[in-house]
Amino acid sequence: MWDTFSTGARCPDCGRVWEETQCIGHAGGCDKMSPHLDWYKGLDDIIQRLKEEIKERWRVKEYA
Repeated sequence: MWDTFSTGARCPDCGRVWEETQCIGHAGGCDKMSPHLDWYKGLDDIIQRLKEEIKERWRVKEYA
């Protein structure tokens, strides 16, 4: 077992990226599986900010 969040759900042994992550029961969780990306909050905000940064770099290059 490894920390799926420190590796982005990629197994450090075989390299497989797991689409689902389990909420660990012995750590106080429910033992259910759910999509790994659902565990991350605020991704939409992060993606929007990255898009804006990319667009800004495009504008800077246009006027350079």
